[in-house]
Amino acid sequence: MENFVNQMEEEIIKEEESILYEKLHALHHEEDELIRKKVKLRENTLKTQYDLFVTNKGIQDNVYLNIDLLHAVVRSYYDDIHRYKRFSDTKWANGIKQAAYTIKWISKFRPIQVNKGVYVSIDINLIFALLCGFSFLERETVALIMDEKAKIDAENAKGNDDPVNMSFYDNLLYTIRYRQVSGRNLISIFEALEVT
Repeated sequence: MENFVNQMEEEIIKEEESILYEKLHALHHEEDELIRKKVKLRENTLKTQYDLFVTNKGIQDNVYLNIDLLHAVVRSYYDDIHRYKRFSDTKWANGIKQAAYTIKWISKFRPIQVNKGVYVSIDINLIFALLCGFSFLERETVALIMDEKAKIDAENAKGNDDPVNMSFYDNLLYTIRYRQVSGRNLISIFEALEVT
């Protein structure tokens, strides 16, 4: 009788493990499929933003978008977003989180490449990262950032003897250029901005 009970317990445990494995595998497969669809859609959005960006800057003949790096940007973005949603047990990532992770990954992978023998600002990817990230923020927040930049740029252009001031925008550009920036740091920065 004892052997029968042990054998039944082992079979139950194996079946439970098998069912759990199948459920986890199915969920993982479904999530991967969902992320793949999101990646494709986001890549198309970023390609459109890139086209507008380089056309407005007049540099479309001097640069190109590296599709492999773009894919790495978007895939890393969604990995971070999904990790954040699982951690915080939420269904949606708000605009601040989307802005933060967009800026983080574009500035890290730098998908805009410069054609050989051409000079383009080394900050081109960082400016593009801010543009794409800002598209997720409230209009009022972006207007506040850009208005403050315009005022400080105008003041600095006067050539006063006072030390040169840096706008929030320029400080953010400096930070993503020279410092290791995490998505959480950027989230904190943008949350503080939207409170003001």
